[in-house]
Amino acid sequence: MAWNIPKLRGREKVALEAYYADLTGWSGHVALSALGRGNESAADEIASIALSDFLAVYVHRVEPRGSDDIDRRVVVRFIGLVIARRAHRLAKRLRQSDPLDDQPQGVESVETADEDFLRFREFVPGCLERLRDPKAKTAITLKYARDLDNPEIGERLSVSQQYIGKLIKKSLELLRKCVTLRAREQHHGHA
Repeated sequence: MAWNIPKLRGREKVALEAYYADLTGWSGHVALSALGRGNESAADEIASIALSDFLAVYVHRVEPRGSDDIDRRVVVRFIGLVIARRAHRLAKRLRQSDPLDDQPQGVESVETADEDFLRFREFVPGCLERLRDPKAKTAITLKYARDLDNPEIGERLSVSQQYIGKLIKKSLELLRKCVTLRAREQHHGHA
């Protein structure tokens, strides 16, 4: 079986339907085999994101040889590797979580993060301006000011939702460091 890459790149409905119909069940099984029973929803989400990411990013990098069709086996192997890697990383994070409070180690509670934000929110606009990557600023603004989810943000910025997730995570870490530094400076200035 072969897929027509230009039709997938052009997001033609028939080509997309065939792609998803062909891979959805299989990709969920690949993710579930890496995560284990009891993690069906996480496996389905990993598989769905990997299929979408292939269409958003990788389909544009595929170079068919001689025709517009590419062997399905090549794509299936690639997507399978992506799914397996993501599922193994998630399984590792799940194993590292603290069984006493179901909170991953090294992650503060949502309540603590919200309290800190409320106390130091005056520093956020200045720190947001210090982000160098314009996509990072836009992604953070769309996520928290406009309440968009990662797929919507990815679509607006023409990147995958996985990239948006990583960008937001990295940007929030930079914002947290900046806000903490400014809060310390203010505290030491008033002491």
